[in-house]
Amino acid sequence: MFTLLVVLLALAFDVLVYFTAGSFLAVESIGIFAFIIYLVPALLNGVIVATGVMEEIKFNFLKYMLPVLTLFAYFVFSKMVVYSSEWQQFISNNSYKTSSMSIQISHNLLTIDQILFVLILNFAVVIIVKKLTEKFA
Repeated sequence: MFTLLVVLLALAFDVLVYFTAGSFLAVESIGIFAFIIYLVPALLNGVIVATGVMEEIKFNFLKYMLPVLTLFAYFVFSKMVVYSSEWQQFISNNSYKTSSMSIQISHNLLTIDQILFVLILNFAVVIIVKKLTEKFA
């Protein structure tokens, strides 16, 4: 029961993080945006795994459900954001082009490479933290 509560709280935190990121699109830089939507949820998953709470789950495959929940929250966030006027403003504020360099932001956050990046990043953090806690435990 305690594990289910932790998982639901992790999902709620992911939703809160993505809601916060979406709320400040007009004033965020690309670095802050990337930190909030990619690293903060992955680090949260790592902290949860490091606490050992997920070890109480009987089925091994369910121990890795945090990255899937984060992907679900990212998917909902992306669907909501890409249709907002703030997203278009964010893209125009953070796209640069000079003679030697250009930075372009995709209009769609749900491309296969974005989805794979979110999923791989979150699984990598969970697996690395799990291995480190096993090694030092």
